[in-house]
Amino acid sequence: MFVKNAVPPQQLIPLDPTAEIFLVWERDGYPSTGWTAYHFQGSCDTAALQTALQTTLHLQPVFTSHLVVQTRGLLQACCWKPTNEPCPLEVSDLRHLEKKPDDMDQWAQQNLAPYLQKYRQDLTHTFPMRFLLFLFPENSGLFVVAWHHSAMDGGGLYDFLREMLSEYHRLVKGCLPEWSSVAAMHAQVGMVVDVQPPRWRPFLKETFAQMIHYPLLKSTQLISSPGASSGRKMIRYYYDDPRMQKALRDRARRDGGTVSDLCLAAAKLALQEWNENHGRPPEIMHHLLTVNQRTRQAASRIANQTAPITGILIPSRPEERKDPQALLRHVIRYRRRVLDEGFDVAMQRLSSMTIKAGRILPVNIRYQVLRPLMDYRISFSLSNVGVVWPRIENGKPTGQTAIYQIGDMEILDIHASIGNTDGNPLAMTLRTFRERLSFIFSVSLNRISEEDAQAFCKQVVTRVMSYL
Repeated sequence: MFVKNAVPPQQLIPLDPTAEIFLVWERDGYPSTGWTAYHFQGSCDTAALQTALQTTLHLQPVFTSHLVVQTRGLLQACCWKPTNEPCPLEVSDLRHLEKKPDDMDQWAQQNLAPYLQKYRQDLTHTFPMRFLLFLFPENSGLFVVAWHHSAMDGGGLYDFLREMLSEYHRLVKGCLPEWSSVAAMHAQVGMVVDVQPPRWRPFLKETFAQMIHYPLLKSTQLISSPGASSGRKMIRYYYDDPRMQKALRDRARRDGGTVSDLCLAAAKLALQEWNENHGRPPEIMHHLLTVNQRTRQAASRIANQTAPITGILIPSRPEERKDPQALLRHVIRYRRRVLDEGFDVAMQRLSSMTIKAGRILPVNIRYQVLRPLMDYRISFSLSNVGVVWPRIENGKPTGQTAIYQIGDMEILDIHASIGNTDGNPLAMTLRTFRERLSFIFSVSLNRISEEDAQAFCKQVVTRVMSYL
């Protein structure tokens, strides 16, 4: 099972602990990882796109993962793909169809998962990224990037695509676009704060207090009786009115919080309401909020984009969810306090220590031991991408998107599939592109039927709007 190191030492790059955590979670690879599809209108030069991918290959963390035996012992490592190897771009010409799909999001969700199913392989020997191009009638198409989280996170993907699309624009138009240096996400704009080492004493004290007051074993898990369906269902609700988005931001800021806080509180209310309607008593809930550490780290991670995020648990007891306004204040206070104490940093350090300690175990045992530790049970998870490729004016983000006209193509929308772990049956991602705010849900259908999943997700969005 062990693979001797067959590449030059300078090409050998050990997986960082966060990347290895994702490898533990998603070792089987596709389709348990994510894909993002860009719906465009206009002429796509496939040869230029192929060249742009090849030219920017050195900027993306594209590698194969191997087990190597060195004098230091067994090491899980990744090796860069040779730069002279063609970047994999698969083109599917569907222009023979009568017309393009009426609902591109539905087409992507129904067709891409089966299409990528054949790439479900052990990532210790598999290329962890794929690039697909679907050409439709009416001069439209989908450009798809499927990736494994051990290679790249969502923010790193937008960083790479900015570089690749900028090169494509140069090849087609003969000059670099004005947006060639735009930030990848709204969260990356603003003052950068160095992440300080965690203060372990208050962290451990609070951790033990949580175990007493918010025991994880009481976390709400099932929100419905499992149906006959299985797998994962992606559900999206979106709002095009920028005034509504501003209203959400203003409402959250009124209590010193963010839209993420507001949506997290709404998810707690919706889950409690759902459980009560299905005859389940209110219980302690543990909602996970993904924290983007890009604005909390001075060092750039352009070469490797795999460790800028971590998560914090925001628990709540039934009595804390009786009053929606009080619940929102509870979520805001709790989130701000744990971030001030560096809990997100401490959790990341603990995860890294666990991974490093686990490396003394053989790989086939390592994953069996570490996954239960990493895949802790939570009720719901939330991440907020913010504005993708935001336009900046006078040093401030405008809420508008800067990158959508590339060469002769116009990107109309972004479609995605996001993962969720075994211990987390529900996940939601917020994303704004071209002033369209999307609520993207990932639901484990082995825990809830598709019909109930649709109803529950609508209930979450309704609760979000009820705060206005």
